[in-house]
Amino acid sequence: MTFNKLTFEEQAIISMKRKNMTLGDVAKKLNISIPYVSDIIKGNRKAEKYRSKIVELLEIKE
Repeated sequence: MTFNKLTFEEQAIISMKRKNMTLGDVAKKLNISIPYVSDIIKGNRKAEKYRSKIVELLEIKE
């Protein structure tokens, strides 16, 4: 049996659910807009600075 590695988006969604957080909560903590957070999580924007902050905030292992 093989397991596929979860995408960044999947990891973020799982972590937000575990932490009982919404995109709005993440956006507020990073002082950026909800659509911007969504784009970063979905991979539509690079935004390495904020991506690393999201990784830290949600405790995602890349």
